[in-house]
Amino acid sequence: MLPLLVCGLLIYSSRELILRDQTFAQLVLGFGASLAVPALVLVTLLTSGRQPLVGWGTFWQFIVMGVGGALFTPVFFAFFEFFNRVLGYNEPSQPSFRLDREIKRGR
Repeated sequence: MLPLLVCGLLIYSSRELILRDQTFAQLVLGFGASLAVPALVLVTLLTSGRQPLVGWGTFWQFIVMGVGGALFTPVFFAFFEFFNRVLGYNEPSQPSFRLDREIKRGR
């Protein structure tokens, strides 16, 4: 749970820099996050004295996790954008009267 929190906090701290509307940026973000979380879990297990099974199967699992996360990330972006549009507040509409306009009075 801690590696997922660390990855989420890193992404959240740089959310202004993420290009949310570009599919390639979403793919790269999903690929990186899907590789970072299992890698952090593996490092946590190795440093805590446990001995997980590490081999070629682990490499295959990392590839599948990365590609799967990269493919599902744009789907999740669209899903959460839909919910943000449906459940979020609408932007207030701009009035037609602008304060910088001069009104000429008289004849």
